[in-house]
Amino acid sequence: MATENSSSSSSGERMLISCDPDKCDGCSICELVCSHVKEGTFIPTLSRIRTVRLHHVANIAIACRHCEDPSCVKACTKSEALKIENHILVCDREKCNLCGWCVDACPFGTIFLDSRAEKLCAVMCDLCIHDRIDGEPPCVKYCPKEALSLESAKSMAQKAKGNIVYTRLSELETETPRKGVIIVEK
Repeated sequence: MATENSSSSSSGERMLISCDPDKCDGCSICELVCSHVKEGTFIPTLSRIRTVRLHHVANIAIACRHCEDPSCVKACTKSEALKIENHILVCDREKCNLCGWCVDACPFGTIFLDSRAEKLCAVMCDLCIHDRIDGEPPCVKYCPKEALSLESAKSMAQKAKGNIVYTRLSELETETPRKGVIIVEK
């Protein structure tokens, strides 16, 4: 679970919602919690986090990655509608014209257009910076499998690299030796 109490760590690092696919069972509680906190209703399609099933073998919840060099900001036709504030992507409702270019530009598919609001706007996860419960975003707090956490982008990258190395080493152990390759055991 998360230990950070703000959107960025004490060193000012970018924080993200992380999902452990080994724990996530696709229950979508995170979507319900998010829609309730942000919209006052239990409608998953109004959530800023999405549960996705990957190739019939895993589930994962994904929210805005708050990229360091966001393609959505570059694509915005109103150059000041989307911006990064304290490592969090935000949309200025007064400047957004709902063109949708940010939605198309997001490589993670985590930006949505809200056409129900009084003033139309692009919406994305803001890490619930104003809606924390015990220092955690509500989706993290109420995940029944504890699959979600609030982590620094740096920590997530280090874990991903470690997982890739571990996976590759496991694959090498199970591969049959190729002709002409000598394997020396210790």
